[in-house]
Amino acid sequence: MDRKTLERHVTDADVAAVRSLIEPTRDEENRSRPLTIEITDDNYWVLTEALREWSYRQRSDAASNAPSEPDDSRLQWAEKADALVSRIKAVN
Repeated sequence: MDRKTLERHVTDADVAAVRSLIEPTRDEENRSRPLTIEITDDNYWVLTEALREWSYRQRSDAASNAPSEPDDSRLQWAEKADALVSRIKAVN
């Protein structure tokens, strides 16, 4: 799928919803909580594409903010998003 098609389908609200699942608050940082999502074809596509796009944005932002010293937290978030995509793929 080309980037223009992706941008038409994955909205900022989709990315924000996924981000809220990935980025814990300071109080919740070390807590792990189960999350159950029914993986329909639509849910699978929205979740994986939103996570991929978010991961791409985090890597891009980290590189553009300080090319000589990337923002490690953004890179860690991107890695977490990639890991979630892998987990979603594994159960589909």
